[in-house]
Amino acid sequence: MTTFADKLRSYTVVLILFVAGAARLTTQTVSPESRSIPDPAALMQSASDKEDAFAAERQNYLCVFKNTKFGTQERQPVVLLYESFYVHGYEIQRLLAVDGVPLSPEQKQAEEARVQTLVVAYGNKPSAPFVGLAGGMYIARGEHRWAQTVEGAIGRAGIFSNERRVMYRGRPAIQMDFVGNRKFRAHTDEERIAKVMSGTILVDEESTAIVRVGAEAMGDVMHDEKILIGHGAHIGFDAEKVADNLYLPSSWVSFRMVNNPRSFPQFYPETEDFWLQGCRRYANQTETLSSVTPAQ
Repeated sequence: MTTFADKLRSYTVVLILFVAGAARLTTQTVSPESRSIPDPAALMQSASDKEDAFAAERQNYLCVFKNTKFGTQERQPVVLLYESFYVHGYEIQRLLAVDGVPLSPEQKQAEEARVQTLVVAYGNKPSAPFVGLAGGMYIARGEHRWAQTVEGAIGRAGIFSNERRVMYRGRPAIQMDFVGNRKFRAHTDEERIAKVMSGTILVDEESTAIVRVGAEAMGDVMHDEKILIGHGAHIGFDAEKVADNLYLPSSWVSFRMVNNPRSFPQFYPETEDFWLQGCRRYANQTETLSSVTPAQ
């Protein structure tokens, strides 16, 4: 009989492959230098502040993503191509294609009508500058900062060790190992996940941008009869410099457990990976969003 754990492991294969592939990207250790390595806590605080700045700057850009969703409810992965932009801090996604097939003229018209409805609705709402994140996995919806993501919570709930300088994509970075502090008193679901994670994190030394996170859950996490993450599940991303004042994840993956209302209280695993296809800055702050035409 197939156990739930067996099913869970089967749905993390793609995540393991993702992390294994990311590990092949070269990170060369830099020869020791006279200056000391920054304190991990101070470095992570600086990185957290920088990610909030990236989130604010991200709202000036239109980016195209490819999103692949995996889950027990689908026989095959669902691949979506969409544009992402922001109005008053709220993300709007314009669907371009499904499983490699562009929308039909009728579907495009319906999608554009839906998008413009959101543009008007969000344009009348107060600005929420931290809803749109540069990256990071989070469960709670609504306004939040980088520190409230799982990766951000690792900075508080993680115990860091083996700090060293490396070269990452031709730039000096600080690489650190971390393991969640099981004694950390968690107050959010993101912190509950962070305290069971173990992995590595890289911070670009010059910009203090977080350029890579790779973490594995070392145990199951449940709260309020919900499975937040399963043992062996992975989260992580690689980030690239998009502009002088903006780093964005070029690829990232998250794993979560989703309640299936038809078989409550059973849960099924769902994974998502995202790949950044490209970004461009709006011509100016007054550019009408209707003129931000879909990518061809």
